[in-house]
Amino acid sequence: MKFKVVIILCLSTALFAFEPHFMKDPAVSPDGGKVCFSYIKDLWSVPFDGGIAKRLTSVKGDDSNPDYSPDGKFIAFNSDRDGSNGVYIIPAEGGTAKKILTGDYTVVDWFADSETILLTKYQSFAGNKMFKVRINGSDLTDMNLIGYPYGDLSKGNDKFVFSLRGDPYREKMKGSQNGCIYIYDMKSGSYSLTVDSPLTERYPVFSKTGKGIYFAQSDGKAFQVCLLQQSEIGKTEPKIIKITDFEVWSARDISIAQSNDRMAYEYFDGIWTTDPDLKETKKLDIEIGEDVFGHETVYENSVSTADGFMPSSKGNWVLFKYKFDLFAVPFEGGEIKKITKNSNGIEDFVVMDDNETIYFTSLVNGCPRLFKKSVKADSDAEKVPWGIDKYIISLQVKKGTLFVFYSTDETPYRKLAVKDKVKDAYSEIVTDRYVENAEISRDGRYIFYSTAEPGLWNMDVFIYDTLSKSREIIYSHSGWLWDLRLDPKEEFLFFNKEGGVFRADLKKLTEFHFDKDKWKDIFEKKDTKESGAKSEFTKIDLKNTEKLIINRPGDNNIISLTKDQNIYYINRFEEKTFLRKADYQMKNDDLITEITGGKADGILMSDSASAVFYSQGGKIKAFELSSKKVKDTPFEIKYSYNKNDIIKKVFDEAHFVFKKWFYDPDMHGTNWDGLASLYSQYLKYVTDGETFKSIIEEMIGELNSSHTGYYPKDEPEIKSIPIAKTGAEFDYTSRLQKGLAVRKVYDNSVLKTVHRIEPGDILLSVDDVEITPETDAETLLRNKVGDRIKLTFLKKSKKKAEVSIKGLDNDQELKYQTWVNERKAMVGRLSGDQIGYVHIQGMSHGPLNKFIDELYTTNFNKKALIIDVRFNGGGYTHDELIELLTKRQYAFTTTRINGAKKLKAPYDVWDKPSALLINRYSFSDAEIFPALYREFGLGKIIGTPTSGDVIGTGPYELIDGSSMRLPRTGWYNKEGINMEGNGVQPDIIIDPTLEQILKDEDPELKKAVELLLGEIR
Repeated sequence: MKFKVVIILCLSTALFAFEPHFMKDPAVSPDGGKVCFSYIKDLWSVPFDGGIAKRLTSVKGDDSNPDYSPDGKFIAFNSDRDGSNGVYIIPAEGGTAKKILTGDYTVVDWFADSETILLTKYQSFAGNKMFKVRINGSDLTDMNLIGYPYGDLSKGNDKFVFSLRGDPYREKMKGSQNGCIYIYDMKSGSYSLTVDSPLTERYPVFSKTGKGIYFAQSDGKAFQVCLLQQSEIGKTEPKIIKITDFEVWSARDISIAQSNDRMAYEYFDGIWTTDPDLKETKKLDIEIGEDVFGHETVYENSVSTADGFMPSSKGNWVLFKYKFDLFAVPFEGGEIKKITKNSNGIEDFVVMDDNETIYFTSLVNGCPRLFKKSVKADSDAEKVPWGIDKYIISLQVKKGTLFVFYSTDETPYRKLAVKDKVKDAYSEIVTDRYVENAEISRDGRYIFYSTAEPGLWNMDVFIYDTLSKSREIIYSHSGWLWDLRLDPKEEFLFFNKEGGVFRADLKKLTEFHFDKDKWKDIFEKKDTKESGAKSEFTKIDLKNTEKLIINRPGDNNIISLTKDQNIYYINRFEEKTFLRKADYQMKNDDLITEITGGKADGILMSDSASAVFYSQGGKIKAFELSSKKVKDTPFEIKYSYNKNDIIKKVFDEAHFVFKKWFYDPDMHGTNWDGLASLYSQYLKYVTDGETFKSIIEEMIGELNSSHTGYYPKDEPEIKSIPIAKTGAEFDYTSRLQKGLAVRKVYDNSVLKTVHRIEPGDILLSVDDVEITPETDAETLLRNKVGDRIKLTFLKKSKKKAEVSIKGLDNDQELKYQTWVNERKAMVGRLSGDQIGYVHIQGMSHGPLNKFIDELYTTNFNKKALIIDVRFNGGGYTHDELIELLTKRQYAFTTTRINGAKKLKAPYDVWDKPSALLINRYSFSDAEIFPALYREFGLGKIIGTPTSGDVIGTGPYELIDGSSMRLPRTGWYNKEGINMEGNGVQPDIIIDPTLEQILKDEDPELKKAVELLLGEIR
């Protein structure tokens, strides 16, 4: 079947109309005459052949996911316009929208009666389940079926086709997370896997003229519109007809008419259509004749908050950042100087000891470069020539010396350079190792710095002589340490490690060093030249002289060391912040004040130790030690920036950062710079953060990499109103005339532990509002998180029970623990309590500690153990788990307490049989662990192949406050095979059917019990 692709260039049919871009969620009307779509968070409709679009909705909120009723009278859609997600309907030609349901339900399709809407809702551990609701909001019913949002009912409503899994931006993705297509037969009640290639299939729709199923299938470069003919459905290797042959972008989110097979779908920044009768595929030419955009320049008046600050060396003026620029203001308030005017984004900034010179980093084509400016000068900032080819990571000023931490394209690790105190010259002190932090002697001759060794990440502290250019290791630590500080007399070096602050001797000191000779203080003249004295360090022995001096509960950080050998430090504990003062021996440790009024950021002490500066809610403040009063820095600025300009700069930054830090220098074989050129052409069409997200994620998707994602910082148009949770699930499979039957009560919930609510009890009312089939039950829980909620139940004993609970903001942990307890009970029942079970929720220290606790308590005396890492999102604790499971006995010990019975040494050894459960939702470190479990021969692995999403990632904040996940670390097995894209294969494949998932039969768990029972008998 050959389809011609038609590109039509039209002249505007209306003066001043414009062509929109990045529309989404197209829906074709039943007769194929119109297409409804979402644009700038409103719904619009346009003739199928193109033309002027008509706006259907215009209220604040995100209106999306439209779908026409079969009779063409209504459009159902999703919206958060009232602060909570919900389902709405609106007349197809426009009018007043009506909310019919509250909750996280997604509109999928309509039933043929045009009175009932098909929905899906996510359920933990099962996936999306199907619901239906009448258009008057009544009779919400759980169909007790698994089904997903990208699906379609057949014309006779006897079948439902849907796609499962897959990533819309990863056309090259293979493995257990690839997308496939299922059909559910309403009559037989059975699911059938219909299309499942090594790549991904998504967005299936039934041909309403009996031709078969249309869907999007990846050919490795793009999703193409394809047809599975009716005669091929059900075949093991069906023949698939490719309708489109797109070169660059993918077809997504296909919609089809009811009376013919006219289709519309997303195609990157536009909507395209396919008409099978005409065998024609073309772009849908849309024009909008309304004024929908505001000014591209954003103006902000009366700005009185900062996004970061630094006091000058004398503390009499403050340098601060707001959004994309730098400003300076006298501490007492006054005229504001604008330091930068180009809105290029500010990464870091410092003020030098001359109380005038500023150094800062600002983006140039996405890369942070070094700039210099005098606060007194009106001229523009100068780019520092030395840093023109450097990636500037951070800046630091110590004793009037500028430290620059940087990297280069050739060696991306963190290096150290020092600026000459007089000349604009920079000495690259450390270029061969990763440098964490640095300190300098008072005469500028010696530099102390710490470096990290990749792999072990041990820290070494060096002293560097700037005259002889020699360096010497003076301290090593098998862990992280930070914040090196020399005391003013240069007798001690302070640093943080292991949660505490340590002091170590730089000189040979007697045990009487801290004893004060008061006669000496009386008769000896003060040394006023101490600060200018030459520094001298000989035979430094930090390791044998270090002492833990500050170890208060919480986080402790020094902010100043004074000449009279006192320490000012910040203690943060239980969300409170305290300023404290102590001597070097900690004989006196006094509370100066608690910093109240909210979280305090950027806490610094002035050079004179007279005031402590901090920001609170964007307000710059100073606590004066003498008066113990807090003063604000009053300022007010007018600020403006060009939105389109910022979009381009954020795009450049995102592209540059990925190029510099992505774990694979070859960028997975892509032409990364070429992709930037391609996608940057579309930035002029960005209307909001979600549009920009589409461009960024489309570009990043070309890498075919896991652990990515872009998160815009759009200010919500409306305030979100949460829906409280109760700790129970209710049965919507058959509606009662009064109330909702309880299906499950979560373990550890108040309803279960205190009020003894059980499955089969009936919830009659919420806060005295009775529940009927017409009641939108979740509305009764809106905006009640943390509130006392009165629930009235009819117990199975026919007695009424009125209970009060506090509305929960989240019940995921309760659901999880209930699911785990159900697995434990199943294993105990099937094995006669011979086999233990532990689920590892994530690869972090909380779940690790829980695993250790359960292994050595309730499971240690079992004959075998099932370890479960299904639905585990990853982390980094595979080493600890493998060390536990590979520990082996090497001796016996005896004690009379135990009757001289020989006990294993060590005793905490698990050397009995075990099995490991994995599935396609085991990600990242929950894939590394199974690979090592097999490597050490610890037992059989059961389940489905893991996802193949194995990269170390972390968040990266961009200049506009948006963020993205940045995969920095690759993982390869001993043979050098990249685990990214290569999931762990189980020894025994058990892939539960959708019916088994729905019934929670857990065949993987049953197989593990069967296997281990065979081993222990």
